[in-house]
Amino acid sequence: MDILKRCWTPPENYNFSEDAIAVGSKRKFNHSWLQAYAPWLAYSKILKGALCLYCEKSPRCFRFIYHQTFYTIQTIHAVANKSIFIMSVILIAKYSKLLEPVVNALQSKNLDLLKCSNFIKKIVVIVKDHREHADTEIQELLTAANIAAENIGAEINLPRIVKQQQHRSNPPALNSAEFWKRSLLIPYLDSLISSLERRFSDENIPAFSLLLLHPSNMLDMNTKEFKLKINDFANYYQIKDLESEAELWYNIWKEKKLAKSKLSDMEMSEVVEETDIFFPKIKQALHISLAQPCTTSTIERSFSTLRRVKTWLRSTMTENRLNGLCILSVHRKLLDEKKEEMQQKILSRFCEDSRRLSLL
Repeated sequence: MDILKRCWTPPENYNFSEDAIAVGSKRKFNHSWLQAYAPWLAYSKILKGALCLYCEKSPRCFRFIYHQTFYTIQTIHAVANKSIFIMSVILIAKYSKLLEPVVNALQSKNLDLLKCSNFIKKIVVIVKDHREHADTEIQELLTAANIAAENIGAEINLPRIVKQQQHRSNPPALNSAEFWKRSLLIPYLDSLISSLERRFSDENIPAFSLLLLHPSNMLDMNTKEFKLKINDFANYYQIKDLESEAELWYNIWKEKKLAKSKLSDMEMSEVVEETDIFFPKIKQALHISLAQPCTTSTIERSFSTLRRVKTWLRSTMTENRLNGLCILSVHRKLLDEKKEEMQQKILSRFCEDSRRLSLL
């Protein structure tokens, strides 16, 4: 740390032109860059070039910044100073804080999807209220964005708008607040509300009800209420003869008379061990609950699939065809299982159109 803190700093009248000529560079270093990119940027008197502070002290990672990474840094700095970037970061940060407790709960060991679902419904109510009062929300967003922009020496401005805009949103607006409300805030809130309502809708409650088989949740209900809940997810997952085992399962845990805190600390995998050989249907239901995904990797799978599907020879295909090929690539195992059936359906679909090509 002492070596890093005592890094040599060239004086303001230092002649960088001579260093540039010595290393055969067409560009010379600017002293103001040391302040603009402090504290990680340093200048090496021996190598006669700009380096990362840690590279300047470590011979194994010598890299001239203006030859390899300086242009990348300039690009990142230019993007970070754009109004759309600052506004987007402030907006996402605001609602990420609102969703952070739910994210932590969904990733915890003692997961309770029913509680998370009820909590998310309250969040949806708040977000819908923000959607209705978008004028007030956009003013708060602009205030926070202006403070953030001022800290980095930027300014929140309207993007240049032309009559025929194709590559970004071009909503009619008389002022900055109206533009950001229509182009950024309202689309984001609509997308957030739609995603939360779709993932945690009332249709999925029977699927989440499997977690009621956990003793800490089960013993909070009476026997009659528990049987009704059992029927819901037994019919949803088509688990036969679950009701008879569930009543015995309820009575066994009630007779143990364990403390509520001890039951809450039990993980679902520990509860599965208690099923042993006498509760095969309960065990099946608990295995389903352990396999329930709380998040999805659809986006990541789409990117990796797109790399394989959209090759140089397929660069001009339509969106409908591209989506179909990506789905076939992602679900290739299912396609192999029903290969003959899929072939017949594809042939039948192509035969419906009048073609001079003979398929059969």
